[in-house]
Amino acid sequence: MNMQEGLTKIGLATFTMIMVIGNGLFIPIMPAIQEELALTSNQTSLLLSVFSYAGALMILVSGWLSEKCGRKFILIASLSGLVLGCVLASLAGFTTDSTKAYDMILGGRILQGIGAGATAPMGMILASERYPKEQQAKVFSFLEIVNGLSKTAGPILGGLIVAYHWQAGFIWYLAIALVALAATFSLLGRQREEGQNSPTEKKLLPYFREFLPVLSIGFYVMFFLYGLLFVISSIVEDSFIRSLFISLPLAILVLMSYLYGRSSLQTFSQIQLLLKVGVLVLLIVTVFVSFFYIHTSLLIVSACVVGAVSGVMLPTSTSALVFLIPEALREKAISWLSMIRFIGVASGPILFSAWMANWTTYRFVFICGTAIIGFLVFILWKEKGVKKIEMS
Repeated sequence: MNMQEGLTKIGLATFTMIMVIGNGLFIPIMPAIQEELALTSNQTSLLLSVFSYAGALMILVSGWLSEKCGRKFILIASLSGLVLGCVLASLAGFTTDSTKAYDMILGGRILQGIGAGATAPMGMILASERYPKEQQAKVFSFLEIVNGLSKTAGPILGGLIVAYHWQAGFIWYLAIALVALAATFSLLGRQREEGQNSPTEKKLLPYFREFLPVLSIGFYVMFFLYGLLFVISSIVEDSFIRSLFISLPLAILVLMSYLYGRSSLQTFSQIQLLLKVGVLVLLIVTVFVSFFYIHTSLLIVSACVVGAVSGVMLPTSTSALVFLIPEALREKAISWLSMIRFIGVASGPILFSAWMANWTTYRFVFICGTAIIGFLVFILWKEKGVKKIEMS
């Protein structure tokens, strides 16, 4: 690998990690904020979720804004908002008014989500544009490894930071945002500012039947994983042990993404088989968690299994998108996929927090939701339809 390719991968990795680290870093920090500001569980989970919801909304509109104003301009403006959000949230630690401090952190998290949302899909988008199709699976796997490493390092770093003070978490995130700004100038320095490569007149709707399973998998994997991590974070009291338990499933995710990237399972039929097996495993784990959720050790084991499955399903679902969606629509499709994944990240802590109080009432809804995902993957992906798209 030459220096230019290495710098390109560093830039792609920075774009990929910025939204992931924005959640993982703060999961172990939230109990400290909750205790200092006397927050409820729902208020605390909202500080995590509002970041992802704001990011998901920005992912959805960033493509349209990029076509109107230029990709580089939107990234710089959004990352500047992220920097401002970090400053605002860190200043909340200096006020003695708990309500005002909470509002400042909440507003800061919204700004951070907007900035991270515009940046999040850029790694995959630029990878699909800069690398030939035969290399894209390995590059996507590399980005998922970076994604997973960020998920793993975030909670560990957060556990170390919380021993000092929760404000330091926002200062660390500020530093990462500045690196992303530098990567924007480096990778998009000569990017054309008008008329990006995705024509607005082309629509994803004709490909919705094939695209829906990819979106469903992206949502459910992140929803399930981050919901379990939130429950573990809530029931484990020691901050360092909590960070380790949160990081373990994410470390397994990284390992599985690495192994998939090294494998030769790159054809669509192989990708399809891996995703179907993954859905079946998730259904089994869902049933298991639904009836044995009260045991901490079983929750951790279940989260590790979900992490392993996610490590394969995330890069394979991105690779499937390359097969299913024409190149002219790929940026738009990747933006949708990123948005749906982060909605899953945002929804997991909120719904699992609500379900913890009355799990037996909701567990069958949970099982049925998983079964619906399986139905979409097994029924909507018929080989005949896929071949037709691959040839187009």
